[in-house]
Amino acid sequence: MTTDLRIVHDHFECSLRLAFRELTGERLGDERYLEHLCHEVELFARGKVRRLLINLPPRHLKTITASVCGTAWILAHAPSTRVMIVTNGEELSKQIMRSIRTIMLSDWYQTSFPTRLEKGYQALQHFGTTAGGAVYSAPIGGALTGFGADVIIVDDLHHIDDARNPEKMAADIDIFNTVVLSRLNDPRRGRIMIIGHRIDLNDVSGHVLAQGGWHHVLLPLIAPDSKLYETNNGPWLRRKWEFLRPGAWDAGEVSARRARTRAPDFEALYQQNPSHGLRPIAADCFAETSCRMVKKTPLVMSVDPGQAGGPSNSFSVVQIWARQGENHVLVDQWRDQCLFSEVLKACQRLIRGHRPSAILIEMTGQGPALASKIRPESWMRVVPVHPHVSKIERLAQHVDLICAGRIRLAIEGAAQADFIEEFVRFPKGHTDQIDATTQYLDYVCPCGALGSRPLRLLLDRSAWYYREVLPGPLPRPPRPCRPAECREAGLGEFFPCKFP
Repeated sequence: MTTDLRIVHDHFECSLRLAFRELTGERLGDERYLEHLCHEVELFARGKVRRLLINLPPRHLKTITASVCGTAWILAHAPSTRVMIVTNGEELSKQIMRSIRTIMLSDWYQTSFPTRLEKGYQALQHFGTTAGGAVYSAPIGGALTGFGADVIIVDDLHHIDDARNPEKMAADIDIFNTVVLSRLNDPRRGRIMIIGHRIDLNDVSGHVLAQGGWHHVLLPLIAPDSKLYETNNGPWLRRKWEFLRPGAWDAGEVSARRARTRAPDFEALYQQNPSHGLRPIAADCFAETSCRMVKKTPLVMSVDPGQAGGPSNSFSVVQIWARQGENHVLVDQWRDQCLFSEVLKACQRLIRGHRPSAILIEMTGQGPALASKIRPESWMRVVPVHPHVSKIERLAQHVDLICAGRIRLAIEGAAQADFIEEFVRFPKGHTDQIDATTQYLDYVCPCGALGSRPLRLLLDRSAWYYREVLPGPLPRPPRPCRPAECREAGLGEFFPCKFP
């Protein structure tokens, strides 16, 4: 045994570097985050950490480090260990197993370690060792029963697209709780490692963090603050704004990724921060008011249409809002799990009752059909809304306003209680009322970006003027004015200063 191979036997990072060259034909980089990652995986492999959660961005070698080389190193030092690997799909399971077998059959591995694969027991997704150990891999929806494990590794339990499918995400977590965890031979001494990127607050990482008792390795793409990390080569000081792989990213690429990523957004997928640092919203942030207190002002209807009818589908929500200075009053609301025809009737009823200046319709689910059925009158404007950011991002823009008590509720009873509870429990439970509210706030607040603000408020102001001041037929629209004229008249930059 050469000196180099003795080092491989004792140091996981050296083993990873040889494994990477064996699998890719290339040399592993010298980024310091790899040293920290190897340090944490080695602690798990040696049994010093029994519940390990690793979150870092895509394409940062987490699978080859933790699932592939981590499994090979565990079997190298404890050949009788039984390892189960659970993934989000069959292709990833097969890829991991092929890589593990390639490493364990390599010359350097067999020279460094006594572990050998058992002949005749080398199926693609299930092979064993001559010492009685075994490795079994399957997707989360596959056959997971019938195999007892000493070590369970969960690698990317969710697909990235599952961020837009909360039902699928919840179903995978349910299988993790009921099936995967039951596979440990000794629940008290067995080890579990979860690796992956964050896609949502309610993903499996969020689930286990809420339970507590997990050692969490968190490595965002860009360091939000300076922090000291442990490695086997001494401490690593990662400075604020430093990239995990400085040579692979720059500010331009980050801007492009921020613009392209939708759900999950950049903060969740790359920064491992699905909450965006969102502060909790308390029930006392919402004050009651009366419709009689709402002065003559343009009204805005905000519609969040559901996907379909029935109790198993999301709610459809129609809200009527009024702006009173710095406050926003929820004048009326309808909410139900129903068919499209009922949603349309509710919209038509509220339009007749409140004559809103603008009708905001989210163009998801039943939204396009709803927008096509609502015929714009001369005093209102139908505004199709295409969300380009996640629910959390939309709420995060307005959480300071909400926590400052700027949302006033004219709705009463159970409707008011349900509205408040949805904000307090966010992101758990339904979010349809929140989505309709943030859609309205995006429209009227300066941080919104749903269209031309001068034109929008011009239409709102003129609609109120026609409805409340001028009787009879509607006159021709007011002439557009320049922002400078508005400022000189003391009416603000975006309001018309003259009417015909």
